[in-house]
Amino acid sequence: MKLSEVNEVAEREFGAEPDSVEEIVGGVMNKTLRLKYGEESYILQLNESTEAHEMENNLNCFQYFKDSEVPVPQTVKEEVREYDSSHYIIVEDLKAENLNKDITPEKTRDAGRYLAYIHSSQSFGKAGWWEWEGGEPEIIGFPDDSLKRRIEDNLEDNLEYFREEDIDWLAEVSERFLDDYIELVPTDFDPVFVHHDYNPGNILVEDGEIVGILDFDYAHSSHGQRDLVKAANNFWIRGKIDREHIYEGYQEVRELDESFNQNEPLYRLETLIDILKWFIEHDQIKVEEAQEYESHIGEIEEELEESI
Repeated sequence: MKLSEVNEVAEREFGAEPDSVEEIVGGVMNKTLRLKYGEESYILQLNESTEAHEMENNLNCFQYFKDSEVPVPQTVKEEVREYDSSHYIIVEDLKAENLNKDITPEKTRDAGRYLAYIHSSQSFGKAGWWEWEGGEPEIIGFPDDSLKRRIEDNLEDNLEYFREEDIDWLAEVSERFLDDYIELVPTDFDPVFVHHDYNPGNILVEDGEIVGILDFDYAHSSHGQRDLVKAANNFWIRGKIDREHIYEGYQEVRELDESFNQNEPLYRLETLIDILKWFIEHDQIKVEEAQEYESHIGEIEEELEESI
């Protein structure tokens, strides 16, 4: 969207063009802009897709958590708006930096506590995607109402991508998971509210304190353990932070039962494959950089073999 169009959107929403428009670098799927009006500022998030579902989910999650322990920005406009073929939302500007800039064990433990608050917010009868009704998520479900089937479908998509891109070692890892480990994916668990993209870039910090959690675009109902392990992988990849820090913080709020020790390496391998695929596909890392994780993946597979 051109600056003139951004100004037109801002004038429509606030009655005047902003004094300045600043792009906030970091997001891949959406463009994020800061609109400044004197001492006041607002965040305008744009998506040029014709589909608004993920953006609606994000906005609904902000409204859902607004009076909870989970810090989220307040919504300025309470619905997704449309301009030409783009969609956008407007929320308060928390004027804070994302955690990518200073990932520490202490902040990672804090992040673990807030993820536990998200998981504690609501339980559901089954795992899956949802629609919003009256401010509450109503579960639609995954194909066959199964997280296991969802993971299997996702890995098959990843396998196809790796083959097309000639990333042979990740294709082989994905194939081995489908052949040897998919049956280990839990089918008996209590689905909870999961973030699905809990990483340092989606966490805002001010004066060492977490003040905002963002980007609930893909939030849904699922196994909290998988969401936690995926988050731990994200902190480990982005900040080389030991996974135990986020696990420790999490358990200060929400207990992990004995099944976590069994499921952790399984989810660690599966979500690491998925994260690496996303990074490569969106040009966040080069294929050669991804290969630096090959030996680590081998270690996880050895751990899984010992546990079977």
